[in-house]
Amino acid sequence: MQNNTSWAPVAIKLLKGPIYKTQEKNEIWNTLLSYRNAINEYFSTIGLVVFIDTIDNYAFLEQIDDNLERGMEDEYTTEENSYQSLPRLIKKTQLSYSASMLLVLLRNELDKAENNQSENEAIILRKSEIYGLYKSFSKDKADETKMIKNLDSTLRSLCKLTYLFCPSEKLNGTFIDDDTEFEISPIIKAKIDANFMKELLEKMKATINKNEEKQ
Repeated sequence: MQNNTSWAPVAIKLLKGPIYKTQEKNEIWNTLLSYRNAINEYFSTIGLVVFIDTIDNYAFLEQIDDNLERGMEDEYTTEENSYQSLPRLIKKTQLSYSASMLLVLLRNELDKAENNQSENEAIILRKSEIYGLYKSFSKDKADETKMIKNLDSTLRSLCKLTYLFCPSEKLNGTFIDDDTEFEISPIIKAKIDANFMKELLEKMKATINKNEEKQ
């Protein structure tokens, strides 16, 4: 393995969370791309792999077995270095119904916007726009105050997970202002593929229609 002094800062950043080219110095992103094989070799010894998207320019760590579930080739496992016997290091985040629902809706909005916008242009929605999407599938339609509180809580959670970007000071207070802008992170595409999104959207619509028929 190559000397890791050149790429150690990148490895440390990856252990802390996803890396976005737009939020880092050029040196960090360029080092990641230059030493990607050495970095992957290093992390493979503990059952991890670096997922890098050079189109939307982000990278994150994931378990090798999660990577394989998405159809990626296993380049780092040998008989001497099997990840299958290692304890899991990257915890799978258990999302609430509201968070899962909103992620699917945001993934759908990301796809629609990307078909109509210039390459590398940020996809930004105001809270009021997100509320319109959320309201259609919320379980709390009868109680608007509760619905807004749940939406605000969900938005804060998705910002922590870097699925959305918003200045932290805008998230303070009891309620998030309707004009607050949220940038949708392209990392959502790596977490929710298009087929799964369409399938879940259809299930959500069917559930809403069924509930409306009962009323």
